[in-house]
Amino acid sequence: METRPQVIGLSAGFDAYTRDPLANGSLEREDFHWLGQRLRATGIPTFSVLEGGYSLDLPDLVLHYLLGLEGR
Repeated sequence: METRPQVIGLSAGFDAYTRDPLANGSLEREDFHWLGQRLRATGIPTFSVLEGGYSLDLPDLVLHYLLGLEGR
């Protein structure tokens, strides 16, 4: 029997960003946008909770993630 979640909850940690001063991540802005797009493509309602990210680029990263979720 196949199961399908009714909702996806994402702990949105942006500290995986390559230029985060407190982590050693490798993701770029485009990767966060791609993640948003992939979540949207599931067709499952999704919510995100901002969990981490300490780069001065954080507002831009969050924007691109949300644009991906929105389909833009």
